[in-house]
Amino acid sequence: MNHRIIDVALAVIKDTQGRYLVAQRPATTDCAGYWEFPGGKRETDEDRLQALRRECHEELGIVVEHARPLFCWNYQYNDRHVRLDAWLIDSYRGKARGAEGQTVRWLYPSEFDRYRFLEANKVLMKVLALPEVCAITPEIGASDNFYLKLDNLMSQNIHLLQFRAKNLSPIEYKEHALNIVRRGAEHNVMIILNAEPAWVATLSDVGLHLTSQGLMNLGSRPIAENRWLSASCHSAEELAHAEHIGVDFVFLSPVLPTRSHPDALTLGWDGLEKLVSRANIPIYALGGMNQAHLRQAQQIGCQGIAGISGFWDQEVG
Repeated sequence: MNHRIIDVALAVIKDTQGRYLVAQRPATTDCAGYWEFPGGKRETDEDRLQALRRECHEELGIVVEHARPLFCWNYQYNDRHVRLDAWLIDSYRGKARGAEGQTVRWLYPSEFDRYRFLEANKVLMKVLALPEVCAITPEIGASDNFYLKLDNLMSQNIHLLQFRAKNLSPIEYKEHALNIVRRGAEHNVMIILNAEPAWVATLSDVGLHLTSQGLMNLGSRPIAENRWLSASCHSAEELAHAEHIGVDFVFLSPVLPTRSHPDALTLGWDGLEKLVSRANIPIYALGGMNQAHLRQAQQIGCQGIAGISGFWDQEVG
């Protein structure tokens, strides 16, 4: 049975200690006692930002000065279909409080599991746990001073790295992967590996990446829920399948021309936005990306950007 889509604006507010503001649903509402990110329904005469500002003023007693789109997704309850539109609030006036009598708390992400959140809100916790940028390695041998550049990259503000080396044999890949995982642990960088799921599962604190072909050959999630699982996607069909098997985030490409494939057919910003608008999964824009593209990607709903040359070819100091 189809239901009218209810648009909901959500406020994501982070304090200087790295905590997020959450609210408990009052006893008089549906799902009483559950926790959620503050927000509410968008009225028919409001745009997205107007709805956010009104809800923040009514529920939290604050005036939003600046916010940007963070993540938008659909969720189907038994009796209704909601479209949740989360915004990251960068600046506001006033002291956030439960202006309608609801209980509010500031929580670190590590505390989320201790609270009973609305099911529809849980995907947002993955979004908050992921960084804005993911670096991807070039082929080993295609870059001089590979490990010198790797250490330089890890010492900067990079917290997620995919080790991609299609030119290596499986044995060679695993040897380098162990080295890179060790370096990642030293720099607090999460490493995502392109290898067999069973082998990746034997390592501590690493994730698994699927090629688009590998993704489409799977009927279910190939690794435990407590591991990051990513995939490469190039179409709406692949995005839908990634969601179906429980992929945590994807790389959507190519957005712009790249050095390695300058003549390849690209999505462009309009094509990227169309695919992102239909997705219910965090997306990194990939292909011709560098730091200058980050805000544009986020404005259309991407988690952030990913790239090889845009990050790898920085000067080694």
